[in-house]
Amino acid sequence: MTSAVAAEQEEAPTGRFTLTSARSAEILVIVLMIFAIETLGFHLLLSLWQPLAAWAMTLVNLLTLAWLVADFRDLGHSAVAVSAAGVEMRIGRRLTARAPLGAVERAWVPSPAERTGLRGTYLDATKPAASNLLIAFHEPITAVLLGSIRKPVRMLALCVDDPRGAAAALDPGASTPTVASGATAGTSARAEGRAPR
Repeated sequence: MTSAVAAEQEEAPTGRFTLTSARSAEILVIVLMIFAIETLGFHLLLSLWQPLAAWAMTLVNLLTLAWLVADFRDLGHSAVAVSAAGVEMRIGRRLTARAPLGAVERAWVPSPAERTGLRGTYLDATKPAASNLLIAFHEPITAVLLGSIRKPVRMLALCVDDPRGAAAALDPGASTPTVASGATAGTSARAEGRAPR
């Protein structure tokens, strides 16, 4: 390794940006309660005519509940890790992705108006939490959803605990636009298929 490359790696931004704020115990409890009530009700009703179907549906719902709990737990340990080697994202049990740091076109903290204006152009990996970081890539990267589904992603929305720090590590030129400029930039970028600046 040459001294120039070594120096570049030493100066490269690094950091591990967690996503604990993307979790909501209140929402999880409400969802679990609704699932439990619906599962019990449908099971009792369906079992009158189709017992096997009732048990199959109940099993699927129980597996879904287990997945939701596991995803909530894993979000507490998830992070966007930035290093000279690249960026690695592990978002609960929802998404994993890796990319070279140079693949990042822009990372920034969007205004609410800009986030709304760009809706439909990005994958929001931390819903239902409000995203506070947008990451755009020069070319689509491959993200793995739910552990097995491979999907090309051009722009990713996340809710991280330190969005400004993450934006600065991913893109040292990142800035937070005003609401007005964000809405204008978002509309223009959406029409042109690029990340707004």
